[in-house]
Amino acid sequence: MERRSHQVHELHFSYRCDKGASFLQPEPQRYAVLKAEPQPKTFLSADLALAWLLVIFCTVFRLWFSGRFLLVPDETNYWQWGRYLDWGYHDQAPLIGWLIRLSTAWLGGNETAVRLPSVLSSLIVSVYSLWIAKRWFGDKAVLSVAVVSQSILLFQVGGLLATPDGIQAAAWAAACWHGARAYENGRWGQWLLTGFWFGIGILAKFTMVLFAVSIFIYGLTSLRHRQRLMEIRPYIGFLFGLLMFSPVIWWNARHGWNSVRHVAFIGGANEARFFQPHFLGDFIASQAALLTPIVFILVVMAWVYVARHRFDEMHYWTERYLWFASAPTILFFAALSLHT
Repeated sequence: MERRSHQVHELHFSYRCDKGASFLQPEPQRYAVLKAEPQPKTFLSADLALAWLLVIFCTVFRLWFSGRFLLVPDETNYWQWGRYLDWGYHDQAPLIGWLIRLSTAWLGGNETAVRLPSVLSSLIVSVYSLWIAKRWFGDKAVLSVAVVSQSILLFQVGGLLATPDGIQAAAWAAACWHGARAYENGRWGQWLLTGFWFGIGILAKFTMVLFAVSIFIYGLTSLRHRQRLMEIRPYIGFLFGLLMFSPVIWWNARHGWNSVRHVAFIGGANEARFFQPHFLGDFIASQAALLTPIVFILVVMAWVYVARHRFDEMHYWTERYLWFASAPTILFFAALSLHT
């Protein structure tokens, strides 16, 4: 105690003696000695803990509930894909069939096994969404994201039924996280992980290609991150994802581009009339129903807000990045709904 008092007196004296003499200035290290010890940080805040508990509870519930009702027709179709493996199929990318083959080989031919890939995909979506919220928006946002994501119809259906949509959503969320980190630090690992999850997504559903286009356009328009596209790393990551998808391209080439023609057909390539605006109302209503009307309105308001405001990209670039990772895809399908 005597020694600490002497140190305080010595510092006070040196300051008053000669403020201009650098050798008499108090040293930062000596100030640090006199500071109170910082309080230990808790591992999880209350908001963060509640968010993770909610995700874990909902995942366990989906796993339990997945075996409580029979497969719907689309699920039986994908189950058959798992029984007869191939590099491609007529109406969709093959990953859902491959994953069902793995899960049924492990758990047997039952509803839970068929739906396990979708249940795990919903967990991946949750984890990456919470990571995004935590890193760039704080613990309060993490809890909000957890509550909203676990309660909307889109998440419940995609996280339970065996469809490609849930798997693509997992890949989209993961690629969104790693793409943001890649733009942030430019590291090889993040670009390769972005490419990996892009490859997983396009193996699940062909529309994943829109994600790659969207975040590329973000890079072109970003004052902060445009220089990242001058490097080879993002393109190697993209080629890595395409390499994962190459067996599907090979299969289609050998089967008359069957999947491509099917996608063109459901995209309205054979429609006699080009402009059919009444379908736009159906599209908007379906999106509002899947997200719930309140969440749909909040999402649209957020998109409009980001689109209308100029953000300081040195500090608030993630708002624009997330806008590009989501809004252009919905706008593309809204425009497509004017035709089919």
